[in-house]
Amino acid sequence: MNEIGYDQLAFPKKLAPIIGYCAWSIGAMKKAGCRFIGRKTTRRWIREFIEGNPHFKTSEVYPRRRKGD
Repeated sequence: MNEIGYDQLAFPKKLAPIIGYCAWSIGAMKKAGCRFIGRKTTRRWIREFIEGNPHFKTSEVYPRRRKGD
């Protein structure tokens, strides 16, 4: 398995086994405000989001972000 770099953009499906969250949960992080570029994010951005939002739960309902946010 090719290791994805800490700052390398990747799809949630590729990051999921590395960071221990499922792709669906990473998608919920996007809705909650985790930084993404299109459909891709990085391990660093996910870690920063988790550290900055310790009470994040994938079971919460988050409104869809507006385009450009």
